[in-house]
Amino acid sequence: QNREEEPAPEAVKEPPVNYTEEAAEGEPAAQFVTELIEKMGISGKVLAAREEDAIRLRIDSDTMGVLIGHRGETLDAIQYLTGLVINRNRKVDGYTRVTINTEDYREKREETLIRLARRVAAQVKSTGRPRTLEAMNPYERRIIHTTVQEIEGVTSHSVGNDGDRKVVITLEEGVKPTGGSGEIVLSRVVVPEYVIVQDGAPSD
Repeated sequence: QNREEEPAPEAVKEPPVNYTEEAAEGEPAAQFVTELIEKMGISGKVLAAREEDAIRLRIDSDTMGVLIGHRGETLDAIQYLTGLVINRNRKVDGYTRVTINTEDYREKREETLIRLARRVAAQVKSTGRPRTLEAMNPYERRIIHTTVQEIEGVTSHSVGNDGDRKVVITLEEGVKPTGGSGEIVLSRVVVPEYVIVQDGAPSD
């Protein structure tokens, strides 16, 4: 069982989101993001999809790379700031969850993380050695934990301090490795955007 303190998201595939310009008209979150990207010098259009207790925004722009930033950090920062602004009066109006996407980046990142988790879990099952991934944000760690949870024989937990928390994938207690010698041929396994930084147990 995973020992991550954050609740894992549902693994059910979500249906496509119907973003429209009409939904963005008069929507405070869309207005805030529109003004924000203008101040960033980015030309783009903000579309919205309203859900119960949630607002989803999509930014259509030719400068996707600038919007996303390194491993999605800029997009995450825009989403965080928008959430703060929209929920200033949440004690009165209730909390609204804000999700911001562009060019299906979040879906693509999730697919990358799922592939990474499955690949590393297979290595752990074969060699019996714990594997430590590089530092990830809470959203990324939840995807890793959820994927590992569905794989028999392995488990995962997080180590490290805020801003430097990493996921460690290990064999479940009592499970034996399935591989041969247990030697790891590659000391660094590269998957798009991510590198496994350590074999074996994490150091302090």
